[in-house]
Amino acid sequence: MKAIAITHKGIEDIAALEVKEIIKVSAETKETVVLFEPKKIIDLCTLAYKAQSIIKVICLFDEFKIQADFNEILNTIEKRIKKISFDKWLDKDKSFKVLCKHLTNDSFSSQDIEKETKKI
Repeated sequence: MKAIAITHKGIEDIAALEVKEIIKVSAETKETVVLFEPKKIIDLCTLAYKAQSIIKVICLFDEFKIQADFNEILNTIEKRIKKISFDKWLDKDKSFKVLCKHLTNDSFSSQDIEKETKKI
Protein backbone atom coordinates (compact mmCIF):
# COMPACT_ATOMS: atom_id res chain seq x y z
CA MET A 1 0.00 0.00 0.00
CA LYS A 2 1.24 3.48 -0.84
CA ALA A 3 0.20 6.72 0.80
CA ILE A 4 0.82 10.44 0.64
CA ALA A 5 0.77 13.17 3.23
CA ILE A 6 -0.08 16.65 2.00
CA THR A 7 1.81 19.48 3.65
CA HIS A 8 2.70 23.12 3.05
CA LYS A 9 5.38 24.04 0.53
CA GLY A 10 8.76 24.33 2.18
CA ILE A 11 8.18 22.00 5.13
CA GLU A 12 8.13 18.68 3.28
CA ASP A 13 11.32 17.59 5.09
CA ILE A 14 9.65 18.17 8.46
CA ALA A 15 6.61 16.13 7.36
CA ALA A 16 8.93 13.31 6.21
CA LEU A 17 10.63 13.38 9.62
CA GLU A 18 7.23 13.11 11.32
CA VAL A 19 6.35 10.09 9.15
CA LYS A 20 9.63 8.45 10.21
CA GLU A 21 9.16 9.25 13.91
CA ILE A 22 5.44 8.43 14.18
CA ILE A 23 5.00 5.32 12.03
CA LYS A 24 8.64 4.24 11.60
CA VAL A 25 8.85 4.25 7.77
CA SER A 26 10.96 6.40 5.48
CA ALA A 27 9.35 8.91 3.14
CA GLU A 28 10.19 10.55 -0.16
CA THR A 29 9.57 14.28 -0.43
CA LYS A 30 8.11 16.10 -3.40
CA GLU A 31 6.59 19.56 -3.69
CA THR A 32 3.84 19.86 -1.02
CA VAL A 33 3.64 16.06 -0.49
CA VAL A 34 5.47 13.22 1.18
CA LEU A 35 5.18 9.69 -0.26
CA PHE A 36 5.57 6.62 1.95
CA GLU A 37 4.51 2.99 2.37
CA PRO A 38 2.73 2.34 5.67
CA LYS A 39 2.90 -1.16 7.11
CA LYS A 40 -0.78 -1.16 8.17
CA ILE A 41 -3.87 0.93 7.42
CA ILE A 42 -3.97 2.01 11.07
CA ASP A 43 -0.65 3.79 10.48
CA LEU A 44 -2.50 6.29 8.27
CA CYS A 45 -4.91 7.03 11.11
CA THR A 46 -2.10 7.35 13.65
CA LEU A 47 -0.19 9.73 11.40
CA ALA A 48 -3.26 11.85 10.69
CA TYR A 49 -3.95 12.12 14.42
CA LYS A 50 -0.42 12.82 15.67
CA ALA A 51 1.37 14.76 12.91
CA GLN A 52 1.53 18.53 13.21
CA SER A 53 3.07 19.46 9.85
CA ILE A 54 0.65 17.38 7.76
CA ILE A 55 -2.64 18.68 6.35
CA LYS A 56 -4.07 15.39 5.03
CA VAL A 57 -3.08 11.73 4.92
CA ILE A 58 -4.33 9.83 1.88
CA CYS A 59 -4.17 6.24 0.67
CA LEU A 60 -2.66 6.45 -2.82
CA PHE A 61 -4.37 4.20 -5.37
CA ASP A 62 -2.39 5.40 -8.39
CA GLU A 63 0.09 8.05 -9.48
CA PHE A 64 0.82 9.29 -12.99
CA LYS A 65 2.00 12.40 -14.81
CA ILE A 66 -0.33 14.22 -17.16
CA GLN A 67 1.01 16.17 -20.10
CA ALA A 68 -1.77 16.43 -22.65
CA ASP A 69 -4.93 18.30 -23.54
CA PHE A 70 -8.05 18.05 -21.39
CA ASN A 71 -9.69 15.18 -23.34
CA GLU A 72 -6.51 13.10 -23.29
CA ILE A 73 -6.24 13.70 -19.57
CA LEU A 74 -9.79 12.45 -19.03
CA ASN A 75 -9.07 9.36 -21.15
CA THR A 76 -5.95 8.62 -19.09
CA ILE A 77 -7.84 9.08 -15.82
CA GLU A 78 -10.66 6.80 -17.00
CA LYS A 79 -8.23 4.02 -17.99
CA ARG A 80 -6.37 4.26 -14.69
CA ILE A 81 -9.54 4.33 -12.56
CA LYS A 82 -10.94 1.24 -14.28
CA LYS A 83 -7.80 -0.70 -13.26
CA ILE A 84 -8.32 0.00 -9.56
CA SER A 85 -10.36 -2.42 -7.46
CA PHE A 86 -12.41 -0.41 -4.99
CA ASP A 87 -14.19 -3.50 -3.61
CA LYS A 88 -12.27 -3.62 -0.34
CA TRP A 89 -12.77 0.11 0.20
CA LEU A 90 -16.37 0.76 -0.84
CA ASP A 91 -19.66 -1.12 -0.83
CA LYS A 92 -21.80 -0.82 -3.96
CA ASP A 93 -24.34 1.35 -2.10
CA LYS A 94 -21.72 3.80 -0.80
CA SER A 95 -20.75 7.05 -2.45
CA PHE A 96 -17.54 9.06 -2.33
CA LYS A 97 -16.22 12.42 -3.36
CA VAL A 98 -13.60 13.15 -6.00
CA LEU A 99 -11.18 15.95 -5.23
CA CYS A 100 -8.48 17.26 -7.53
CA LYS A 101 -5.58 19.54 -6.82
CA HIS A 102 -3.19 20.35 -9.61
CA LEU A 103 -0.34 22.78 -9.37
CA THR A 104 0.90 23.44 -12.88
CA ASN A 105 -1.78 23.57 -15.59
CA ASP A 106 -3.88 26.71 -16.05
CA SER A 107 -5.78 25.53 -19.13
CA PHE A 108 -8.39 23.75 -16.98
CA SER A 109 -9.50 23.89 -13.37
CA SER A 110 -9.48 21.28 -10.64
CA GLN A 111 -13.28 21.51 -10.62
CA ASP A 112 -13.36 20.51 -14.31
CA ILE A 113 -11.38 17.35 -13.51
CA GLU A 114 -13.55 16.61 -10.45
CA LYS A 115 -16.77 16.96 -12.42
CA GLU A 116 -15.66 14.70 -15.26
CA THR A 117 -13.96 12.12 -13.02
CA LYS A 118 -17.11 11.82 -10.92
CA LYS A 119 -18.95 10.62 -14.02
CA ILE A 120 -16.45 7.79 -14.53
